[in-house]
Amino acid sequence: MNYGVYNKNMKRNIIFLQNGDINHQEIKQYFKRTAKNSTGIEVDEKKLSGMPVIKNTRIPVSLIVACLKDEMTFQEICEEYKLTQEDIEKAMEYVIEILDTPYQEG
Repeated sequence: MNYGVYNKNMKRNIIFLQNGDINHQEIKQYFKRTAKNSTGIEVDEKKLSGMPVIKNTRIPVSLIVACLKDEMTFQEICEEYKLTQEDIEKAMEYVIEILDTPYQEG
């Protein structure tokens, strides 16, 4: 995967959210609230502008998702980014929580 292109696209998407009609502060707060309930994920404005990351790293959860999309195995991700399988599992649990919660709270 070309991570330069991935990061460039991610930056463009972030700018779109900030300039669009979407209230990005609400989205950030939602991500932060959800991370507080997740033992392996943190959201800190001092790390990657508040992107959800693997706790005690600067590795964004979105990078883990992109690696899985690109058919990397857990083992390959762990070796490439010096993570544990538990780190990846926590990231995936966080993603599931992010996607499911709005529909469960309704």
